[in-house]
Amino acid sequence: MLSKPKTWITGSSWKAKDKHSLENLKLIYNLLYKHQNVTESNKDNLVETLRVLPEILAWGEKHDSMVLDFFMEKNMLAFFLRYMKQKNGHYISLQMLQSLNLIFQNINNNPFIYYLLSNNHVNSIILHKFDFSNEEVMAYYITFLKLLSFKLNESTIHFFYNEHVNDFALYTEAIKFFNHSESMVRITVRTITLNVYRACQYTKQTECGPIRVRDVSMLKYIRERTASPYFSNLVWYMGSHALDIDIAVREDTDHKNRNMINSMIDEHVDYLLYVNDILNLNIEDLNSILEEQLLGNMLLPLHIYGIINNGPQPKLCSPLALFLLSLFYTFVQRPKFLSVITQILVGKDLPPVSSFVQPPLLQDTLSHGSSSTSSVVRRGNSTFYAGSFSSEPDDDDEIERAVEGKADEESTDDSVKDEENITDEQKLKRTSALLNHRVFFSTILETLNCTDNDFNCLLSLMLLHGIADNIDSLQMEFQLLLLDKLVLVVNMSCENGSRLRLITLELATTLIHKLQDAMQPHQKTALLTAKEQATLILANFYQVWVKSEEIFIEIFEDEFVNMKKVSTTEDVSREAAVLLPPTATPLTGIDFKLRLPCGEVERARRAIRVFLLVRDIVKKLNKEEEMDLPLTKNDNIVNEGDVLDLNNSDLIACTITNKNKKERRFVSIDEVRMIIVEPDGTRLGFGIVRSFAPLQRLDVTSDRNDNRILYVKIPNSKFDVKLELDDHIRCMAAKQRLTKARARVRSYKMESIAKLIDYKIPQNNFPIGTKHPTPSKRSGIVRRVIGNADQGEEAVEADVPIVSNPLTVPIAKMTVKKEDNE
Repeated sequence: MLSKPKTWITGSSWKAKDKHSLENLKLIYNLLYKHQNVTESNKDNLVETLRVLPEILAWGEKHDSMVLDFFMEKNMLAFFLRYMKQKNGHYISLQMLQSLNLIFQNINNNPFIYYLLSNNHVNSIILHKFDFSNEEVMAYYITFLKLLSFKLNESTIHFFYNEHVNDFALYTEAIKFFNHSESMVRITVRTITLNVYRACQYTKQTECGPIRVRDVSMLKYIRERTASPYFSNLVWYMGSHALDIDIAVREDTDHKNRNMINSMIDEHVDYLLYVNDILNLNIEDLNSILEEQLLGNMLLPLHIYGIINNGPQPKLCSPLALFLLSLFYTFVQRPKFLSVITQILVGKDLPPVSSFVQPPLLQDTLSHGSSSTSSVVRRGNSTFYAGSFSSEPDDDDEIERAVEGKADEESTDDSVKDEENITDEQKLKRTSALLNHRVFFSTILETLNCTDNDFNCLLSLMLLHGIADNIDSLQMEFQLLLLDKLVLVVNMSCENGSRLRLITLELATTLIHKLQDAMQPHQKTALLTAKEQATLILANFYQVWVKSEEIFIEIFEDEFVNMKKVSTTEDVSREAAVLLPPTATPLTGIDFKLRLPCGEVERARRAIRVFLLVRDIVKKLNKEEEMDLPLTKNDNIVNEGDVLDLNNSDLIACTITNKNKKERRFVSIDEVRMIIVEPDGTRLGFGIVRSFAPLQRLDVTSDRNDNRILYVKIPNSKFDVKLELDDHIRCMAAKQRLTKARARVRSYKMESIAKLIDYKIPQNNFPIGTKHPTPSKRSGIVRRVIGNADQGEEAVEADVPIVSNPLTVPIAKMTVKKEDNE
């Protein structure tokens, strides 16, 4: 019979009684000392020995400090280096990396950490040429570097950065994998570099308080030896990824590759967030290089010149250029840098630009060890950018800009004052003069003239949101021009049969609100005209639907709730649908506001949302408070477990079957809801809310086989109850009360909507001929929440009119009064 082969640990030679002990560590040391060469015969035993080593060290940190002392005294880390350098070391390299990861991850003893990092042992491991074609080795190696980067601080930095030999292996070896094929590796490299940059400056406590201290020599090394090569390759990789998105977008005409494009967008956003993290560390020595590379080598040749579709090859299509530039504004929070980009977009002169080309490979640059300080200046592609950040600007240029700025300011003031007095012809001439030679800004504004579809218009609005956030860089004249275009977009959205999507209107109204301080009277008048048009279109839908209002109220209320969820450019930028031609079919799974309506119901939804959005922006500009919406007020909120004073309520006594158990309950009806209550056993006249449902959505049906049973449910909801009344008379009365209460609420809401759109409803247009559509104010309505029994709240006395209430009668003698006729 075959038996499991013995190892050093499980064999007879393993004499220690306790696996986790100093004695076991000594045995491991003796075994490693005897087997200092890796061979085919001992490789498996070495792997098992290295596997248990981290466990013993972690145990020793918590229970026996002699374990860590012995490991340091015997310099057992040297065994790792000795094994790696051997020809057969690759047999156990995976286990060595795994053990090192566990040691650095689980042990926090500072003297022990300092020992591990000393003698240059860790740097030797970092520089070792592992077999990175093995995915597991790659994963453990990059994780090892990440764990080391988290150990970086003012006390440990000198172990990694050798100032004498000017080498920083942890950083230089990590950035070589910045464009690795595995996303996990790329993410880990970004984490390592951020940890390194943070270690360049740290907080030091002094008598005067905490101060920021910079490691000058380490920062100088990063700036002069690695910053330009790494950042130039990083920017080129981001630009190449943008070109890949461009290819995917051009090839996808039927939304089949939307998920793939979404993934590509997410990765691009991840890199933008990484750039933002670097810039927000406020290390100006690095920021100046990174910003120069971003502007000169990616933003100008691909994004900015892509807007006019006139840049050097390769280039992005105009819609994608608008989209990616809007992403940059959204996720890179660097006002000074964004202001420079805004000045280029609205400026007259076209900045010089070079082609998007691949820089020297990072591995080659790092291996040669050449300084990159001078290359930063040579590689700069934008003289505009250089001038913007120059610490010593040319005096003549500065004077000229100051004079032009003053002239612009004076002309702006005059134009605002005379805005109402100029003719349309004069306004057109002024606009043409202002946009003359401003190629980028005029192209962006031109895309807002959307008649056939809003494909480019939506992308421009996303970019304009970023520009508007840098309002100091946007002169008043530009704001007025932009507002004219935005008001035009709103008016086109309100036209009958408009092909503009809801998200376009939403972004336009949000942008108008941002620029409201620059609004002129004629622009507000145009918005009022748009509101009237939207009201008229909604009234036409209302006239058709008023006789069958079964879903109109629900649609209206749902659209009001959705309208309150304001979309941001960050929300929209995560959806590839904005990069693809607008579609109307819901089968694509695209959110309704990102596509065109399909069918009569969706056209009604669109008409309602357009009306609500335009009405909302008009109210905001006029600083009017919302008084009419929502249709259901939340003044009297009821929750499960609340204790209600029911002394003035007409109640319907019934039995509810719940999980094969029958319970005696009462149903009360207030202005907008049906409430099921349980008698409060501690106090007569009070009830505890067990469930409730809005009256307007109730579906009440009788049981065909038992005339004492009612089924009350809400379609597409979990609310579904079976009410058993005492007899068929009470059952019919209860059904009548619920049905009429539902009709009352719905009639009241339909009338409220009619008032909003100034539509007069003929009385006989309602499904149920209710003469008084306002909710009943009679005494059978629950008035007040007293407390919450489930939360142990004490009931509070309430002075209310007294009517017949069976809860005032002891439970044993409870009777139900005959229901009032409606």
